[in-house]
Amino acid sequence: MLADLEERTPLQLLTEAEELTRPLPLHQPDLVHGSQLVVDLCDLIREARGLGY
Repeated sequence: MLADLEERTPLQLLTEAEELTRPLPLHQPDLVHGSQLVVDLCDLIREARGLGY
């Protein structure tokens, strides 16, 4: 598993993290900050793409 992580680029890891958030029910009170996490991940993905990762 660790070897798999080492072979992935930062952009791949960020994209995979964002994909894991898609099925989360972000409207639930206990996940109130989940939507901010998704926004932050998308911002990081955009920045990584801009840097050529």
